[in-house]
Amino acid sequence: MHNTTFNLEVVSRFGVTGKPSKAPFIICVKWLLPPYGYMKVNVDVGAAGAPGQLTGGGVFRDRFGVFRGCFAASFGVGFAFEAELAAAFTALELASRNIGSRFG
Repeated sequence: MHNTTFNLEVVSRFGVTGKPSKAPFIICVKWLLPPYGYMKVNVDVGAAGAPGQLTGGGVFRDRFGVFRGCFAASFGVGFAFEAELAAAFTALELASRNIGSRFG
């Protein structure tokens, strides 16, 4: 059950009860700065079905964590792992084209 507080309040007025699911485990994640002379890119993708419409994007940050660029793209129809690969390749292509310019 993944609801907002508002949704839970509305259904409780109708006498509906639910048992929220517990998270299987929680991991603390921290973004680390890249080493001197490197850039870091984080990508995220989505697939509307399996197969489905694929989209994705990425954010470039320098060794100080300063935003250096981003992209968003549609990758056609396929599976989520194909979108992950397409986003990674897009990031590599953009980085290789922009070495020494705005990403530098």
